[in-house]
Amino acid sequence: MISHKHKFIFLFQHKCAGISLKIALQKLDRFNLKFHRGVLSEEYKNNQLEKYKDYFIFTTKRNPFDRVVSAWKYLQKDFSRFGVRRNMKRGLSLKDSLRNLPAYDKSVYEHDYIHITENQVDTILDASGKPITDMLIRFENLQEDFNIVCDKIGIPQQQLPHKNKTKHKHYTEYYDDETRELVAQKYAKDIEYFGYEFGE
Repeated sequence: MISHKHKFIFLFQHKCAGISLKIALQKLDRFNLKFHRGVLSEEYKNNQLEKYKDYFIFTTKRNPFDRVVSAWKYLQKDFSRFGVRRNMKRGLSLKDSLRNLPAYDKSVYEHDYIHITENQVDTILDASGKPITDMLIRFENLQEDFNIVCDKIGIPQQQLPHKNKTKHKHYTEYYDDETRELVAQKYAKDIEYFGYEFGE
């Protein structure tokens, strides 16, 4: 999501409050916001968008152990009415879902694979490993961090709506040793880069 009026770029992350931020930001300048599906970050990471060097770039991050449970619960819903497929099949346990998680493929349309096949850190680092973002909004500190973003881009602070919420217990209650290890392996880059731990 790009706003030329307010000079910001928001990089969307699945199951990291992206819809809530999108709705809040759309209130600013609905007719001038531009949307790019998976293209902008790749171009920016390849240093092809020099014209955006003065834009404030931000995204969200979330503990992978928590994010997986949220996605698993969300994708248990029946999406057949939308005519889309989900690789995380309905009715599977968290363990079986993780065992069958496909490899990330950016060439595949997002609705054809689970929301979270990629590591979050892959969105924010360029080819040299340098972050392209100016700020990371922590899901665990969502409203407070969004308030900081509002101040940075010069817009009024506002209460974030809570959209796409999934109902579930604390994520730690869904794990055993095997599922913890599956997530630790699959999202090792996120866990190391952001310093997340199980249980926090």
